Amino acid sequence: MLYWLTSTATSSARLYADSEWYGSDPDVWGRRVDVPTGIAHYPFEKTRAPRRWSEIQRNVAYWAELPRGGHFAAFEQPDLFTTDLRNFARVLASR
Repeated sequence: MLYWLTSTATSSARLYADSEWYGSDPDVWGRRVDVPTGIAHYPFEKTRAPRRWSEIQRNVAYWAELPRGGHFAAFEQPDLFTTDLRNFARVLASR
């Protein structure tokens, strides 16, 4: 209803369409992301890759397994999310 009232369904779906394209492009899929990356695994997230897979594709500088939360963790668990984000920032600052 919210998307319909605000006419934002198309822009909200674009993220999913672009993500699907990225994931299916063989030229892009094989490239490693060397930017230091932080990954937070929430138990109710829709998709969760094993750490080993994530480290193949990305330069994982920070990894956290969190006890609560899901796809909208910043709204569902704001204190937990904020603490985790600060922990990741500390890791980046120490590099």
